[in-house]
Formats: sequence, structure tokens, C-alpha cells
Amino acid sequence: MNDAALSEAARLALGSPVVTQAVALGRWIAESGPRPLTPQQVLRRPDIPVAATVIGVAPPENPRTAADVLALNRPWSLALDTGLLRADGGTVTAGPALATWPPGDPEILAAWLHGLLTVSGCETGSPWDDSRAIDILVFLTAVQAAAGGVPLRDELIKQATRLSERADLAATSFWPEKRIANTTERLASFGAIGGGEVTSLGRWAAERLLDKLAEPEVEELTAAELIASLADCDEDERDEDAWAWLDAQPDPAEAARQLLTAGASMEPRLRWIAADVAGLLEEEALPVWREMTAVPGMGPHAKFALAIAGAGPELDEGERRWLAVESAAVALAEKGPDEAITVVRGSDHPSALPLAAAIADFVASAGAEKLSVNQCLQLKVSLARWKPAIWRTVLIPATANLAALHLVIQALYGWDGDHLHLFRVRGATYSDPSVPLEETRDEYATRVLTALNAGGGKITYEYDLGAGWVHEVALQKTVPREPGADYPSCVKYSGDSPVEYPDYDSGEEQQPAPFDLEAVNRRLAALGNGSVLEGADLGEDYLSDLDDGPASWDNPASWDNIDLEDAFDLPPVLPPVRLPEEPELAAQARRSGLLADLRALAEQVCETTVPTAAVNPVLLRLAEEAELVKRDDDNLAPGEDAGWLDDLADDGDALDAWEYAFGAVLDTTLEAAEGSDPLVAEDLDLEEHGPALVTRLFLSWRDGVLITELADSFKEAATADLEAEEGDRQWREWVDAHGDPLRLLLDQLERLGAVSLTDDAVRLEPLGVNAVRSKLERDEVFVPVLPAPDKMTPADLVLVRMHGSDDDLEAELASWTDSRGGEQAARELLAFAAAGNAVTRTAAITVVSRLGQAAEPAWREALDRVELRCYAKPQLAKLAGLDAEGTELPAELESDRADFAWLIADTFGPFSHLDLETFPFDFTELSRVSGLEKPDEVFEAVARLDHPDAEAVLVMIGKHVGDKATAKAARRAAYKASTRRAARR
Repeated sequence: MNDAALSEAARLALGSPVVTQAVALGRWIAESGPRPLTPQQVLRRPDIPVAATVIGVAPPENPRTAADVLALNRPWSLALDTGLLRADGGTVTAGPALATWPPGDPEILAAWLHGLLTVSGCETGSPWDDSRAIDILVFLTAVQAAAGGVPLRDELIKQATRLSERADLAATSFWPEKRIANTTERLASFGAIGGGEVTSLGRWAAERLLDKLAEPEVEELTAAELIASLADCDEDERDEDAWAWLDAQPDPAEAARQLLTAGASMEPRLRWIAADVAGLLEEEALPVWREMTAVPGMGPHAKFALAIAGAGPELDEGERRWLAVESAAVALAEKGPDEAITVVRGSDHPSALPLAAAIADFVASAGAEKLSVNQCLQLKVSLARWKPAIWRTVLIPATANLAALHLVIQALYGWDGDHLHLFRVRGATYSDPSVPLEETRDEYATRVLTALNAGGGKITYEYDLGAGWVHEVALQKTVPREPGADYPSCVKYSGDSPVEYPDYDSGEEQQPAPFDLEAVNRRLAALGNGSVLEGADLGEDYLSDLDDGPASWDNPASWDNIDLEDAFDLPPVLPPVRLPEEPELAAQARRSGLLADLRALAEQVCETTVPTAAVNPVLLRLAEEAELVKRDDDNLAPGEDAGWLDDLADDGDALDAWEYAFGAVLDTTLEAAEGSDPLVAEDLDLEEHGPALVTRLFLSWRDGVLITELADSFKEAATADLEAEEGDRQWREWVDAHGDPLRLLLDQLERLGAVSLTDDAVRLEPLGVNAVRSKLERDEVFVPVLPAPDKMTPADLVLVRMHGSDDDLEAELASWTDSRGGEQAARELLAFAAAGNAVTRTAAITVVSRLGQAAEPAWREALDRVELRCYAKPQLAKLAGLDAEGTELPAELESDRADFAWLIADTFGPFSHLDLETFPFDFTELSRVSGLEKPDEVFEAVARLDHPDAEAVLVMIGKHVGDKATAKAARRAAYKASTRRAARR
């Protein structure tokens, strides 16, 4: 295209409906101020009607989420992609691109095309690869060719085939009408199609996409071309392309040399990429790193690589600062000045001056309030487990550390500071490093905001480890610091502080001193000014209570700590489940989308600077829990186990990793959402719902559970401690801020591969079933595992009968019978019954009785087995249409004394080994059923049996039956049974 055509294409891009709407959203946010976002990074429901009005579309009625409103979500996605908006820490603000909008022609076209590909991926679900570009290219080419009257669908198939053949691109020929309509509408909104024809903008896009798709394979690029190519990659593609290029190089050391030589003279962002890629070669690149230590631009990178590999000395202060500025310059290029703020003075880095200038410009252009030094944290500090509630709302500088917060809480509650204290942040504890408490970290080295972010917006402070004054600290919001105001400052409170040292021997109730807000703020102001506090020696260390030890930090709601048997009153044995073999389960674990997300985040953090605010808080909380990443001020750094998910080739490792993630999802999902801005609905009880949810799904693993049932139970449990009206209000407030909590949890579990969702139901998948079963086994609840249907045995069916539902039994029995026929199934089950004990025998008999007429031959064979005869006779009578208790039975089907005796031994045998207080049967009824008038006759018949429980049954009757004559007869028969048993030996 010539310059005039490019200008026309840029004009159409700038004026396209979706770009116009994206700019309108950016200006709306710039004028109205930041707006809170849901965890999915879209507007909350209350803001949807306003946003729809801003872009000129009809406000939808009762949308579930803004992501479901296509007319809004499309310009929203484009605005985020182009930098017109910026999502940061659960809030959207005007993006850096808005200030310089509109950009030049090349920039607008590049942003437009990238946005088109991004939106297409969001709306079609296509992965971030060439498939999006190919689909758009095929469609635009087909629309151009179809203008002469050829049906568009036919032309799409033709162009897809042509592109596949000529350009060796995998283009799909599947174009149903709905897909055609959706693509037409999307391209029209972007200005690529108008009036049924491709516009000049669409023609430019087709040419650019064809050029892009025809670019050489990454393996064919030079080192410099590779670096430039990786800079344009989405970060998920960067590692894959880098390895593809490295694997194609014959000499790893030479590949590293080419990369580092090319990158040395490039701008910081490209140089950083070159160093990252060379770093993938690890030890193979060490000789080249040594060569590069004196090369300008690459020298500090080389020394750093050698130091972390243990092959060189630690960096000196100047080199560390150089790399710090290099990192900030990379952030400046990728994310703008807000990401680049850092210490730059004292460095001879060539980018130091322009970086400092950019920061100065940023601060001068109303960005100063975003700096930590100009912000305050509004905290709510509540005394735990205290009613009526006692709490304080306090403003502290955003730069404060935990040691400062300790002094603030002491002043807020009037504690005298004469005892030990601890901060609890997830699994870590912090305290004064001069006090020898085990496994505690330095409270001076951790900022309050860092701890709150790690704790999902909440941390715990305990003072006096013996008395256990536990305080819950929650971040409510971040506010600008008012010039001239004193900080810290208490702005709200409820309740007087408890008496720290009550005199229990006095017999009188001691009243706490009334809370004095003015006096407390004087003490807090003195803290902020650094002056000595009156009446409290808070700086002195006290060791007298070391023997008290910290209180238990166990969280009863966490997956690892909860006892499912106790929490949900489960029986000791649950219905059996069916699971694939371990290799298949492990393969499913490796395919988990959530594990892939975690692995990608860990790799990204290892390779480049990732701002904390750029990561979904739910995913971030999970990654922190797994120690894949950790917070380093406003960015993320590799965690202690950053490579944990890199090698899951071993089946056991794959399953262990998946099950760890499963527990972490249950523990952290709602906590992370609840702790993100805005903090709302503080009285909702959202603890323990994860374990409860998956336990309920486990108990219905075969058919699943209706989502409406789960939703009702979820809300009822969360609002149980609130009045109905207040519960409904807080529930709506939470849902508006963060989304439906049940859906958040189910979405994470679905992404993990633990559940599958339909429109109206959710079902636990095999990996989820296996994880819950493993947990139940640890909690001493037995859950049998069924083999594949073709490998089922009679014992497996009996387990289903004993512990499963009727529906479970019907399903398994039908499948098992189909594989061998009803007659053979009955024969196998009765053989198992004859060899088993009384419990399994009666269960197996019940299963056979469901087979109907097909079991008739097997029942006849069972007449010859003493263990089965008492069951076979009534079953055969029933199959013949006869009354089993009638007088018209054939002689072979009439029950005799031995039959009744065996039935009694089988019936009471399981009870004979229990410590019963009373006998669970009426002997009058026994005489009627057996046809034997005297108990002596019944007991004599039982004593003659070769039944393992005969003697124990008679002993039980003799011990517990109320009638003395009956008890005596039972004991006499028991003696005879024991004599016969001894004789048989």
C-alpha cells in the first residue's frame, strides 16, 4: 500500500465503531475516576448500565457479568489491549495511551490489528497462535472474492483450501452459519468490512496478516531477528519460540555468543530478552558469560548470571544499581513510567537520565498520588472472637513495616507492651528479630502492604502469647495522604479496650476504661513523629513469657487441617467410586489448564518483570501459596519453588502437584477474591465452603449436583449469622464486587480439571474424586475403588450394594451383567455368597434377587449348598409365582428347621460381635416365622450348624434376652455348639 492508502486505512481504524467506543470508555474513566473490577477484570454490575450508555448501546437487563455483554466487552477488551484503560489491583484507571491519543498512522494500525486478534481470541476461544490470524485472513479474502455473487460459505471453504495448499497454513474449512454471522459482525465493528465489502482497512489487514504468516520459521532467524521477534511475542509464546531457536542451533555456546553480542548494543528491553534467552542454556553458556563480563551493556548481565550460577563473585553496589535501572528501563518501555519508578541516582547506566526524566514527568502529570510515599492504608483492626465487636479503623503510611504496625496496635488498644507478639501472614510468622522465637521472620524487613497482599488483604496480630489477644487486621482501602495531616491516625472505633490484667480473685467485674479517641491519636501522632511515647515502654524487649509459646495457628477451615469425617458427620465407610488407573489420572493432571497457568506465570516471572497488579489476584494467591512466585515491592520475583511444575514426568509427582493445587484452590480462591479491592460484606462467612462443596460433590460423584441446589446452600451458609435482609444486602454487595462466590470456586475447579460444568449441574471429575477420596482416607473414612466394568468381581458389586445407593447398584449391575449374561452373573455372585461371611452373603443374595428369571438355574444349583439353601427356596418359589409361606409348595422348596437356623445365624451373626445392651429381636416373632413353637428347638438347630457365628449368636441371646427360660435355653445350646466345635477340631 502507498502512503495515501495507509492513511485512509488508519483513518478507518481510528473511526471504527469499536475503537470509538474504546476511546469513550477511556475518557469516561479518566473523567469519573477509577472504578472497581471483578476478579475477571471487568466492570462490576452497578457500572454496566453507565458504561453501556457511554458507548451508545442499550443497557442490558440483569446481566450476570459485564463479560457476557458482547457490545460492551468488545470495546472494553480493546481499550485494555491498546492501553486506553489500565486494570491494576482490582481497579481500572485511564491508561497511558489516552494522554497521547490519537497516535500516528503506523501506531494506530498496529494497535488496531493487535486488538482485533485479541478480541477475536476472546470471542472464539482460539489460543494465542496463528489460528486467529488465519481465520481473519481467510474471511477477508473470501468476502472479497464472494462480492461477485459466489455464496460466502463456498468461498470460505475454497479460500481455506487455497491458503492451506499455497501458504502451508492450517486453515479450517468449518464455517457454520452462526460463525459466519459472528465474524461478519465483529469485522464490521472494527471497520474491516462495510456494506458487504472489504474496506481499505480490511485489505491492509489481509496484506499484513499474509506477510505475518509468511514470515520465516523462528528456527531460521538470526540472533538479532529472534530478539526482535520475541519482543513482539505474547509472553506465553516467548519461551516456546526461544527454545525452538536454541534447539535448532548446532552449538549452544555459539548460540549464546550470538545472542549476547547482538543484544549488547540494543535498547534495554531487547538486551534483557537476549540475556534471558541465553540464560536458558544454563551451564552451557557459562564460558560465553565470562567472555561478556567486559562488554559494555552486557557486562552486568554476565556478572549476574555467573554469580547466581556460583561461578563468579557477588555483584558490587554499582553493578546492582545498573541492573536495577536496566530493569526499570525495561518496565518503562513495556508498561510506562508507573512501572519504572525506582532509585536511579548513583548509577552510570546510559538510560538513567531519560528514565529519571520520565519519572519526573509522570509525577508532574498528576501521578504523584500513586506513589507509596503519598498514600495511606486504611486498616480495620478487630479484636478476634469478642462480642460485642471491638475494632479500630486506622490510617497508616503505605510505607510502614510490620514493626511499626505493632506499635500502632499497642497504642490503639492501650496494651502496655510487656509481652511477646507475632504477626501471622498465611503460613509465615513475623516478630521482633531480637527475640529468639523459632521460625519467625523479621518484622522490620516487611512492609504492611506487602504482608496484606500476601495474606489476601488480611493478616493476624497476636499480643501476649499466654493470654492470646488475637487481632485481625484487614485492608479496607488505599487513600491519598493529606498534606500536613498526622499519621498514624485512628478515624473510627467500636467498643472499649478490654482490661489487660483482670483481677479474677477480687470477685468483682472490672470495667474497661472508656476509649479516648483524642488521647489515642496523640499517641499515634507521637509514633509518626518518632518521639518517645508516654506511659508505654514499647521499644524494650521482654523475654519473661518465652515459655508460653505461640498459640496454635491451625486453620480449621483449610483443606489439609479439616477432618471431613467430623466436620460433615460422615459414616466410616462411603459408597465406592470408580477411578482410572494412575497413569491416566497423571496424564489428566498434566493437562490441567490451571497448572499450565501457574507454570506459565512462574516462567514469566523468571524471565521478565511482572507487576503484581497485572496478575489475576486469585491466580496470584495460588501461585504464592505454592511458592512459585513471591512479591518484591510492586513486582513479582521467583519463589522458593519456582521450578516446581517444570518436571511432572513421574506419575506420582504429577498427581502430588495436582492434589496440592486442588487443596490450595479450595483454601485460597474465595479468600483472594474477598481480600481484593473493594473490601465489602465483611460479615459474610465464606470459610470452609471449599471442603463442603467438594465433599457434597463427592457423595454424588456419579450424577453430579444441580447448581441451583449448591447455590442455595452456599448462600444460606454464608449468611446464616445475619438477619435475612442484612444477609441479602451483604450477599449482593459481595457478588457485585467480586462475582458469585460459588461460580468463582467452580470456575477455578473447572480450570484445574476437578469438576465439569453444564448449564445446570456440576460433577466431580476423576481427578477431583481421587483427591477427595485420598483426603477421606487420611481422615480414616474408607472409600472402596471400583475397577473398570469389564474387570468387576462379585465382591465389587457387593461393596456397591452395602455402601452405595440403589441407583448405583442398578447401574453397576446392568453393566456387569451385560458383559457375561444374567445366568453366569447369578452363578458367580452365589459362589461368592457361599464363600463369604454373613454380611457379604446377605448383600450378595440381595443383588442376585434383582436378576429375576435369568438367575433361576443358579438358584436351583444353590439348593445343594447349605449356606444358600435357605435363600434359594423362597427365591425359586417367587420366580414360579408361588407363595413362599403358603401350603402348596413343592417339597423341595419347603423350608426346614436347618434352613431357619441358618437364616437366624446369618441374620444375627453380624450383631453377635457387637457390645449390645439389649437383644434386637422379638422372640415371639421368631417363633412365628420359623414355625417352631419352642425356643429350645430353634437354639438346638442353630447349635448343630457348621456356621462360624452360631455359638456367638447363642451366647448373645443368652446374655441379652429378657425371658429367663429363653436365656437359659440359649446358653445351654451355646455350650453344645462349643462342644461340637471342639470335637470338629
